[in-house]
Amino acid sequence: MGLIKIGLEILKEVVIEGLKWLLSKKEIEKDSEEIMKKGPIDTEKATLQEQENLRKLLENIKSKAIKDAQNLESQLINIYTQTADNFKDYIESNQKLQRSKDLAKYQIKDSITREIIEQIRLENTQFAKILKIQDDTLRREKISDFITNTLIKAIKQSENILQTNIQSLIADIKENLHYDIKMQENNLNSKMQFLNSILTSNDTQKQQAQATLGQKIFIESNVILNLDSIKS
Repeated sequence: MGLIKIGLEILKEVVIEGLKWLLSKKEIEKDSEEIMKKGPIDTEKATLQEQENLRKLLENIKSKAIKDAQNLESQLINIYTQTADNFKDYIESNQKLQRSKDLAKYQIKDSITREIIEQIRLENTQFAKILKIQDDTLRREKISDFITNTLIKAIKQSENILQTNIQSLIADIKENLHYDIKMQENNLNSKMQFLNSILTSNDTQKQQAQATLGQKIFIESNVILNLDSIKS
């Protein structure tokens, strides 16, 4: 399987995990329904008690979403870590591989959580506008869409982070494979030059060396072909 195809398979796995997460948000929908039942709310004119009650419902939504988001983040980190480990033989050094895994972990950790905390709050202008909508049905739809879109946006951001890291990993692997192939080609060319230098000689020992060298060239040519097939 080519490296690009492997990368696409990884991203597909990420999307599937994200969709599973979105489809499991039934409890969040219940809290969203409670917000809708309170009728249209102007957050700037609401009483302190109304604001407090609304904040509690939003905190319930966020706490449930954040708990599951942290689990999803851990799954995404594991997906990348396992993928990177599968390619450890093609990475220049263990330190470079570990840095790649650490960077992905740092970027993914709390990436979904931060989006939830930032968006689902009374101070969010877009959300505050939705709460003012007079029509109950429309307000319900908008609240549900807003929360769902927030979660989708967070997942897409994490997907982009993984995609960038996967592309970087693949680029490193291809660079290392290209270097290995170049080294093998240089080695092969050196032996070919030596072989040409002895072709005109009738010396028995050199003829034996020629035969031995020919075998080595054949073997190393196959190595190059194998490396090139991995690269593609």
